[in-house]
Amino acid sequence: MKKEIGIALVVIAVAAWYFWQCNFLPTRAIDPLGPAAYPRLLALIMIIFGTLHIIISSFRRYRLEGDEDTLQGRARLMGNVRIVSVIAATGAYLFLMEPLGYVASSFLYALGLPTVVGERSVRGIAISAVVLTVVVYLVFVRVLGVLVPEGIISQMLE
Repeated sequence: MKKEIGIALVVIAVAAWYFWQCNFLPTRAIDPLGPAAYPRLLALIMIIFGTLHIIISSFRRYRLEGDEDTLQGRARLMGNVRIVSVIAATGAYLFLMEPLGYVASSFLYALGLPTVVGERSVRGIAISAVVLTVVVYLVFVRVLGVLVPEGIISQMLE
């Protein structure tokens, strides 16, 4: 239980730092929400879920005996590698968003993340990556009018 709460506290701390970093994004007068709206929403969601996880973990009374020792050896190592891989993939996504653009980096992130966590259906991954990228783009850019980085692909098409 201490590990669960510790991980949740780390998630909350990273999300708070991420939220704070949004203050340094450039603002544009024509964009009412600003480019920080989506990252702040993600950070708030992470903080809320981290807090809920702490609350639920604190009040959980009935645990399976030996629950924390069910994963041993290779399975535990693979779980840790996947967690670190998700964090690294998210960092790469944020780093590549400006040079590649929102659409390209989001597509690559949506394509790579399921693979990192163990999904093997190439068709399912590809379909979900396309659908997720298109839906999020339409909602945030077209409906909400959020300005997103255009990146190298948009520059090449001009």
